[in-house]
Amino acid sequence: MNISGPLYKFLHGKKGDVAQLVTHARFLQHLTRQVRRRLDMPLAAHVQVSDYTPFRLALAVDSPAWATRLRFQKSALLRVLKQFYKEFQSLEQIDLIILPARQAPPPPRPVRREISPNAAETIRAMAEGMEEGPLRAALMRLASRERKREK
Repeated sequence: MNISGPLYKFLHGKKGDVAQLVTHARFLQHLTRQVRRRLDMPLAAHVQVSDYTPFRLALAVDSPAWATRLRFQKSALLRVLKQFYKEFQSLEQIDLIILPARQAPPPPRPVRREISPNAAETIRAMAEGMEEGPLRAALMRLASRERKREK
């Protein structure tokens, strides 16, 4: 079976846990877009819908500072959402959740590259036949990466 295209289109109308999960995630994305349209620009970029029931909307923000700004606008946002969007007609409460932005994992430790003892010996011999200079120094550094012989 050859399936090409977005996963949500393939799963649309299907039954099962994965289909439900994808459908719910797309619905939350839709609600997030609607909420962001009603917020000022710097704040909107830091808010997303994390959960929704007909009476309760949970908004996730990525820092306490943005949560404070949103808390001041919460009652106005509730009124506007109920007024303009049918999904929010029965909405009674907006909850805020602080989810700090994910930090990138630390970079992997650099791998020390080694060369074989034969290659190191050849490079060292070539460098010793040259006059002093940056090329000779670079070749000697390269030769110093010789893999240690196992006993």
